[in-house]
Amino acid sequence: MDNYNAFLDDVYAMPHDSAKIPFVEEAIRLADQYNDEENAYKLRMGLIHLGIFFGQPLKALPAFAWCLAAAQKDSTKYDMDTLLWRYKWICGNITSFPEFSRKQIAELHEDYGRLLKEYGYTQYAYWYRMMRFGMTTYNKELAKEAHDRLLKERKDDMADCKACVQHGFTCYAVFMDDYPLAMGYATPILEGKMKCREIPHYTYGELILPLYKAGELKKAAEMEQKGYRLIHDNIEYLGSMGNYLLYYSLRDTGKGIDRYQRHVHWSFDRFTSYNSRFCYANGSYSLFKKSAESGISELKMRLPAE
Repeated sequence: MDNYNAFLDDVYAMPHDSAKIPFVEEAIRLADQYNDEENAYKLRMGLIHLGIFFGQPLKALPAFAWCLAAAQKDSTKYDMDTLLWRYKWICGNITSFPEFSRKQIAELHEDYGRLLKEYGYTQYAYWYRMMRFGMTTYNKELAKEAHDRLLKERKDDMADCKACVQHGFTCYAVFMDDYPLAMGYATPILEGKMKCREIPHYTYGELILPLYKAGELKKAAEMEQKGYRLIHDNIEYLGSMGNYLLYYSLRDTGKGIDRYQRHVHWSFDRFTSYNSRFCYANGSYSLFKKSAESGISELKMRLPAE
């Protein structure tokens, strides 16, 4: 037991990054073995955060299911506010996995909205997630309804940070093919007035194609340069990298092939979401298709050893 406690201390003291994940998983196994429910819950909550923010959301799903079940048995033992925040992350990532039907995902969102009401929150976070759900499932009617309801809802402490919400509105406008609205929403982000851990990282990748297609070639090139510098070393942005490959297929296939070689190993990670891998594969397909059309029939590339 002393070794177990010492190991827990070491795990909790580790830097919060992807290298910590296997140690947290081992700590969870031991906590379950010793029937240490307090640490089993705490460790799983940490694993949810690590999985979501370090490119392995598949690891977050069973951890969250365990925590939710434990909290529903006795909500007085756990911090429901923190759990509801994690629930929001799960809603935002579960659409990436084909194991879940659209009906199941919709029911999950409804349950999230119900719990928000139960614990005294407005429906702001719920409608934001529904807007994103509509976009992910290519349902413009749902996305617009949720967007319009969101603008009328009172924002509370369960809402994402200002930068993330603004980015979400930018994505909505891009999804609706409304370029002026997208640039209007994105302006505070591009001017540096709104920022966070993930913004403007995602925002640049979201705008490069609309800018290019609108003939704003110089702005698109600036977005590519700024955005790539922010995401080039983090597997979390695998899906966003797909947008860059789409851009390179239109603008610079040589540069695109170079970037493909640098990041293709990310797409081999089985814990990255299917959606992220699909976005990367879609960008890769466009890149190689464009290369073939330009007369390049054979390419020699440096691929990862494993």
